[in-house]
Order: sequence, then structure tokens, then C-alpha cells
Amino acid sequence: MLTHGAVLIRDFRIDNAVEFEKATSALQPNLSDSYRGTSPRSVFEGTKYCFSAADVPVNYPIGQHLEMSFLKCP
Repeated sequence: MLTHGAVLIRDFRIDNAVEFEKATSALQPNLSDSYRGTSPRSVFEGTKYCFSAADVPVNYPIGQHLEMSFLKCP
């Protein structure tokens, strides 16, 4: 993570947002929910840190962006 900025995890059986949040929290116990972007989003039931990508109709345009690229430490 410190060398490449990402971790590729394979062959984990994760079927829902709750399981994803548990797995993610095991890797990073200090998750943040302070920035959610400009699109309307909703939190998935049973989680604190898993949000929908955007709560808009599928034909609604969302401009290109680099998610949180401007933050010092996303």
C-alpha cells in the first residue's frame, strides 16, 4: 500500500455492503465518511462507510472527475 498506493485483494467471498465494510475495516480501521462528493448518495443499510455511487436516474449525466484527488489524504 505504501509503495504503490493500492492493494489488490482476490478470492474473497463478499456478497453485500456489510461484509465489504468488515473486510475494509480490517485493513483500515480509521475509515472516514467526511467527504461524499457532490452527487446525492445514501448509506447502505447496516453500514457506516458504504455509500451508493449516486442516487440519480441512470440517464442523469455525471461529469468526469477524479474522486478526492484534491485531498491531502483521502
